[in-house]
Amino acid sequence: MVKIVTLGKFEIDINGKTASDSFKKKTKLLRLLNLFILHRDKPLSVEFICEAIWGGGESSEKSLQNLIYRVRGIFADYGESDCIIYSGRTYMLKTAQNWQIDLYQMEEYMNRAADPKVDPEKRISLLQKVVDLYGGEYVLSLICEDVQSYYVSSRYRRIYSDAVCSLADMHLAHSRVDIVTELCEKAILLEPLEEQILLRLLRSLRSQGKEMQAISLIEKYSRLLHHETGMRPSEEINHIYEALKGRKDSVWARVDGVANELEEVSDVNNALFCKFETLKEIFRYESRKKERWEYAILLILAEIHGGKNNELSEWTLDKAVDSFRKCCMLALRKGDIFADYSKSQAVIMITIDKGADVSAILSRLCDCFYNKVKYKEVFVKLEIKTDL
Repeated sequence: MVKIVTLGKFEIDINGKTASDSFKKKTKLLRLLNLFILHRDKPLSVEFICEAIWGGGESSEKSLQNLIYRVRGIFADYGESDCIIYSGRTYMLKTAQNWQIDLYQMEEYMNRAADPKVDPEKRISLLQKVVDLYGGEYVLSLICEDVQSYYVSSRYRRIYSDAVCSLADMHLAHSRVDIVTELCEKAILLEPLEEQILLRLLRSLRSQGKEMQAISLIEKYSRLLHHETGMRPSEEINHIYEALKGRKDSVWARVDGVANELEEVSDVNNALFCKFETLKEIFRYESRKKERWEYAILLILAEIHGGKNNELSEWTLDKAVDSFRKCCMLALRKGDIFADYSKSQAVIMITIDKGADVSAILSRLCDCFYNKVKYKEVFVKLEIKTDL
């Protein structure tokens, strides 16, 4: 009996004994095992394996023979010999019926659940098995760093998400909101940016009257989404948030409650990224306030461009703008504010002491950007205005 776990963690159990330690910190062995797992019961040519592990080369075939010998030895030590077959310059991992690999178990359960002949309770049971098998991304993709491994990680993330959503919808149809809440809360921990899971969880919370918990969840999701991707929530999430935050004339609040709602939830010491309309209102307020205090407002217009006669592709521009946003979060202070002005421009507002070294602020932003951006011929132009 061989059991291999690859989602969220890496474990190999052979005939009741843990064999994972024999593969840990041995990158070439793991890359070979990865190929065999992704192409189980399929013959792989010597050339294909050598190219995948070493990038080809004359010495790689001999190195492959050594790797095969080591892998066979590990399995044989635990009573599973002859699992790697050689025939006509090909190798194949032959998995018997008593082999369990989490990837293929997930797929099998998902396919069975999709059968229209399966009764609802059986479908729920199958979908729950899919959910239980998923522990996170395909860990061998982090070691192997090849396109196929990343594709596999994405594929099984999607299978998991579909299973959670289908399962949640079936439970919601029978008003089992407590089950949906528990299911989706666990799923959000594994896939915190999966919007469809979040929508099911919000529906469950709202049906239980837990509006404040739902509001907090959306705000946390929005901060994480922006931090990780530079993106904003979808219109559907925004509409739900606006509906939850809506006011009614009959609702009375105490000042402590209002203060708690106004207080920033995040404890990060970064600049504030907001909509341009929000920045405009804050700018007008600061312009009034500075008349009573000895400080100035520094306004910076940043433009990402590709230099002379070099128009950036949409993909490169998006990546460069995202890098600049991250630089603003790193290089600016907590009291500073920035917003997108156009697809390639950002506006930054900074309150400074009169006579402050503006060039140092600009240099810090530029240095951070050029250290972070990974694309050639991408530049940032900063224009300033301080007599405000």
